[in-house]
Amino acid sequence: MLAHPTLDDIPIGDLDFLKHLASLSGASIARKLLMSAPEAVEKEISLIKISIENNDSDELKNACHALRGACYSVQVRRLADMARKIENVASNIPKAKELLPDLELICSETFAWWEKVLDEDLI
Repeated sequence: MLAHPTLDDIPIGDLDFLKHLASLSGASIARKLLMSAPEAVEKEISLIKISIENNDSDELKNACHALRGACYSVQVRRLADMARKIENVASNIPKAKELLPDLELICSETFAWWEKVLDEDLI
């Protein structure tokens, strides 16, 4: 039986994808897309927290699904995977609440990765 990958086994993001995007559309377009991502992520993380506070499983599932979409648009796979994990337990609010610190940590790591990409890799 194969072991499931842990979150640490999943890369934060796909730099090759972003470089390919920049080569196709130009670095300025890739940078604009990447620079707009944190706002979308922050919005959905906020909705996830509110949904958990309000014990609203349906809204939690919707916010996690939207977060996954925002993540996949810029290929940040670790954050997308964490959102999927919370989405899968959305009907169990206490379990979702347990996963929230991991989501916040991965979000911070993702933001730091984006900054590095913008400063060093997509110049």
